[in-house]
Amino acid sequence: MSCREITRAQDLLRNRAFAYGDGVFETIRVSHGRLPLWPYHWRRLQTGAARLGLDTPEADVLHRAMQRRLARAIREPVANGDAASASSGTRVPPVSGVLKLVLFRHATDGHSKRGYCPPGSDSAFVLDFYPDDPSVGPAESVQHTPPLRLKRCDIRLAWQPRLAGIKHLNRLENVLACAEVQAGNYDDGLLLDGADNIIEATSSNVVFLRGSELLTPDLSRCGVQGVALSWLHAHFPVRVASVSFSDLQRMDAMLICNSVAGFRVVTQAADHSFDASLQKPLARQRINEIMNAWRAACRPDY
Repeated sequence: MSCREITRAQDLLRNRAFAYGDGVFETIRVSHGRLPLWPYHWRRLQTGAARLGLDTPEADVLHRAMQRRLARAIREPVANGDAASASSGTRVPPVSGVLKLVLFRHATDGHSKRGYCPPGSDSAFVLDFYPDDPSVGPAESVQHTPPLRLKRCDIRLAWQPRLAGIKHLNRLENVLACAEVQAGNYDDGLLLDGADNIIEATSSNVVFLRGSELLTPDLSRCGVQGVALSWLHAHFPVRVASVSFSDLQRMDAMLICNSVAGFRVVTQAADHSFDASLQKPLARQRINEIMNAWRAACRPDY
């Protein structure tokens, strides 16, 4: 256990992102220097900013800032001592990883007054980049996905329709859910609302297969409308429905998805196993169709 003082605490407390979670964020897949899913991130960023009453940066301003951050990520290995490849003339490959964008309320003078009341719609954004292991990529098929076990988390998601769907900075429910997952040695957690409806995993959306039909939970009252989920709705016929925990018994297969990891197959959710259902040809075919289309969408030349 440890706790230490941050000497510039006053600056942090004046930052509304830190003090109140007054903002939104995006975790954006970077594939060989490109952002193949950017249109979906941009729409969600605009939606989230509008819900919170935040100004959105001009698209070209944001685009140039992201390109500068990625260009710096290419130069950073040289700065960290990898000068041999640079001096030999070897071309540094375009980066792959995750670009994190945080947009938050920020007073023009840089100093917000104390208290909850927003000082206006002025905003600022910050970017950071997390490089990938280059060998990691989207799953190619059902056979290539590692088995995933999901815990049914004790914490429940609260209903707040005004914040539902957007990726705001207040993610304490997910933090506590992840702590449950770690304590139980599971791969991820299943989050329900107060009415026992399945909403999402800790950092992914949920997709069910029943016969040839694709179902996704209703996110109108809580949960995050993920980019991978939005992509799925744009490319496949999907029905939004309330799915209770007891409905798991009637599902043939279950996937979780997000823009970074793609689509992954769930083999067990709480005490329900999908192993037998995953052997059904129709379920396997449908899952492989989704994974193939996703891999094509995330190609660098997309």
